[in-house]
Amino acid sequence: MGESGAERDERIRALLAVPALSGPEELPSVADTDGYGELGVSRSLYSRGEQDPYVRRPWVDDALDSALRDKDFVLLAGGSKAGRWRTAWEAVRRTLPGARLLVPQPGVAALAELLCLEPPLRAGGAGAVVVWLDHLERYLGIAHGIDGAQLDRLRSLAPRVVLLATVESNVREHLLSAEGRLGPTARLVLDQAAMVVVPSEPSARNETAEAEPQSADGELTGGAALLEQRWQQGLQAEGDEAAGLGSVLVRAAVDWRRMGLFRPVTEAELRELAEFDPRFPAPEPDAGTRWAEALRWALTVPAEATAALLEEVRPAPGPTAGRAFRAAAFLVSRADQPEVPPAAWEFALRRCDAFELMAVAETARTSGMTQVAESALRQAQRSAEPLIASYAGFRLGSDLEKRGDTSGAHGAYRQAVADGGIHNGVRTERHETPDEARGTRRGARADSMMAAMACVNLAQSLAEQGRTAEAIAACRQAIDMDDPIGTALAAQNLAGLLRRQGDTVAARSAYEQALAACTWHGDPAGLRGMVAADLGALLAEQGETAAALIALEVAVDSGHRLAAPRAAARMGLLLSERGDTEQAVAAFRLAAEAGEPEPAAAARLQLAVMTEKTDPEQAADLYRRTATWGIPRLTGLALCGLGALLSGRGDVSGAVRAYREAIEPGRTDPGSAARAALRLGMLLEKQRDPDGALSAYREAMRSGDPESAPPGAYGAGCVLERRGDFRGARDAFRQAARSGHPRVAAWSLVLLGDVLVRLGDPQGAGSALERAARSADPDVRQAALERIDRLPRGPGPDGTAAGTTEPPYGDV
Repeated sequence: MGESGAERDERIRALLAVPALSGPEELPSVADTDGYGELGVSRSLYSRGEQDPYVRRPWVDDALDSALRDKDFVLLAGGSKAGRWRTAWEAVRRTLPGARLLVPQPGVAALAELLCLEPPLRAGGAGAVVVWLDHLERYLGIAHGIDGAQLDRLRSLAPRVVLLATVESNVREHLLSAEGRLGPTARLVLDQAAMVVVPSEPSARNETAEAEPQSADGELTGGAALLEQRWQQGLQAEGDEAAGLGSVLVRAAVDWRRMGLFRPVTEAELRELAEFDPRFPAPEPDAGTRWAEALRWALTVPAEATAALLEEVRPAPGPTAGRAFRAAAFLVSRADQPEVPPAAWEFALRRCDAFELMAVAETARTSGMTQVAESALRQAQRSAEPLIASYAGFRLGSDLEKRGDTSGAHGAYRQAVADGGIHNGVRTERHETPDEARGTRRGARADSMMAAMACVNLAQSLAEQGRTAEAIAACRQAIDMDDPIGTALAAQNLAGLLRRQGDTVAARSAYEQALAACTWHGDPAGLRGMVAADLGALLAEQGETAAALIALEVAVDSGHRLAAPRAAARMGLLLSERGDTEQAVAAFRLAAEAGEPEPAAAARLQLAVMTEKTDPEQAADLYRRTATWGIPRLTGLALCGLGALLSGRGDVSGAVRAYREAIEPGRTDPGSAARAALRLGMLLEKQRDPDGALSAYREAMRSGDPESAPPGAYGAGCVLERRGDFRGARDAFRQAARSGHPRVAAWSLVLLGDVLVRLGDPQGAGSALERAARSADPDVRQAALERIDRLPRGPGPDGTAAGTTEPPYGDV
């Protein structure tokens, strides 16, 4: 049976932080909401006196007004106490006064439950809705947190929905660089937002603007400085018990936030947490009175500010609700010493619910408290909530794997699979449309979400250990879970494993399965472009050009940051091979305009090659631009190509500069440097610069590059022989002959025979020439046989050799 209307109404009321005016789904308008009361927007801590008008900062407010009018997701970022909340609220009041206001309770659970209501929440009728997400990080990073699918559901609540979120700048940077599942999800969400930054420092552009809490050098100013001074003086107070104990309470409230707990700390929790501080007094008969006085001191607003060190907030609903408190945010952002006591972490773990354990684990991990993080995750693994237990196992497995505990990681991953309810056999039939299926199967997918990702990680770890069969089995298990992200990712990884095994038919099928999963589930992780690019590459290798071009076009159309330009570059190569020059150039230009350096540089290099004959000036410019991207391999190819182009046009000095630049240490990859040295030697030899040529050839010899070192040794031998340095020439030709180079080795044997004759070793010369005579090259055989016929019968200083004939050994 479904819930009754009254039960639904009560449920919605509990999930909203700002109550409705009448019915629970009749959300209040922006104009009817007291942002400084119900919404909790802070007035400035730093104004003096009773008047506290909002002072516009046009460069911020105008940008925010424009974003709220034109965008559906606006993110306001800035430092602690930079005025993010107040700036956001005033902008909403100006631009969207008639919009309905949806403010979920903090944390992922309330928002997820609101979006899972059946029938769906009627948020705004025919009007606009503003979804207020203060501290966006509270809604990210844990099971049920905001992802691409939740963003889509939020946008569908009304004809026009504006998501307005705030985040501290340092928190945003942490989210962007986060690892594990948090990282990709956070980046996916943050990338969709139009960001407006609220600066923390005063600006000369508005002399009347309200003073900010920090000066340009990071020092606190105004009321914020007074508050921190009050706190520090309280910690050092002697004789003032209220100030001393009050400062300890503030430190406890600050540590509560520093451990990743965003809900207000209750009075009972605050007292117990404060007792871990060595300055907390022993229990005495008047302890209750002293506690009340200390709390009063912490809640007192100094004369020079409009806020206190500790703020009393509305307690969470419930029969046991008591007083609750929150430390001033700027104190939390600046408090990095002393470290949170170990006993405080243990206390937090005892008081956390399942969701809070995950937040504490993440905070402990980023703080370097690996044992605390592991304890939190193991405790969360025992949660009765399947999603939390599965997610905890997934994170624990990731952490253990990074620490080198592969066996422990595998155990955690397998436990995450079991905790995800995967063995319950829950399956649903396909529906006519993906939207219908997503709505019906939401619960089943949620149960297996982290289990699928754990299976993916397990498969990757097994593959790295060479346990391919087990890895393939784990991939297939993840695919069967029908998870929006895990299925597509597992199918893509399975295709890679099968491809390495040479099973291209099965690999193609796996790639197609991954693409189907992306289409079916709406591609929340943005994998479609990568999968299509991989499939296109496989089809191109199999010679299925037409099918490859179709797959690569899908990758290009996806707009994926990496896959799209790489797919465009590969399309250009296939089209060029097919003779479709015009379309190939268009594909290369598309890749060249991408923001990703490697595919853009590679595309420019291909464009340069294609335009050498039709527009050599443009080709030279493309080569030079490619060489500036700082990618060694492509830089080397570009400089070698530029050198060859300029040399062919008679610009010898320009070619020499290009080759010398390619040889510079660290400028290019070793293969390109060796190739450039060889070409430089050949060019300088033609310019009658034997010293320069010999130096360049020796550079190629020393490289050890299998393609360039043998011709370099051959070239050095020729220069040395002409100089009369027969021993040096002998050593160079021997090196070239031993290389086995298909062209150079045989001719080196011929010329080695010449110099050995000059050195008075006709027997050694005969041996070298006999080996050359067995060459598959008819020209080499003929030259060797002619020399064998002319070999002297006995040793002599110069013998009767006919001299050296330098054969061409082709373009290198």
